[in-house]
Amino acid sequence: MDDVKDVLLIINTSISLFMIIIHLKNSKLQRKSYLLNSNNLRVNTTNLNFIECKQCDDNFVIKLAFYNPSSTAAIIKSLTVTKSIPHPNFLLRKLGFLKEIEVDYNWSPALDEKKYEVSYLRDAYHLLHVKTVATLHVSVKGYIDRPRYHFEIKTNHDYHKLSCHIDGFNHRFPKNFQEWHKD
Repeated sequence: MDDVKDVLLIINTSISLFMIIIHLKNSKLQRKSYLLNSNNLRVNTTNLNFIECKQCDDNFVIKLAFYNPSSTAAIIKSLTVTKSIPHPNFLLRKLGFLKEIEVDYNWSPALDEKKYEVSYLRDAYHLLHVKTVATLHVSVKGYIDRPRYHFEIKTNHDYHKLSCHIDGFNHRFPKNFQEWHKD
């Protein structure tokens, strides 16, 4: 009877050790799979860039470029434009806090990149489907000013935010780019 118990004990111990080894290999495989998927997600993330700004009568038109490096096309759902102004509260303003307000704007995909015109949905609805790159025109009422503008574009894939200062000068290519990802 003791021999049977010893044999069963050895079999149970070997099965337990075998299961621990399989678990460790699976955890390594899951970690590698997670890193591969997060890298693919990072590479296929859409991007929004400020190109230029031009004053037209009593409004100014901002030219944005929307890049979609993914193999699947993106559909632009909405674009929100806000700007940061000094906080109206004296104490918060002295501490450096800003207040974000929505501006009066219209936007559309560009029918003609040379003309700074914002079109209607019926004219440019087919340009909301973006395979690689799309040019967007945003018309903001008023004159070009220096506060920080925030653009948030929502697509069927995800959303992307861009914050930048708007001015009428030509912009150069960036010299230093940093992007932070959670891993």
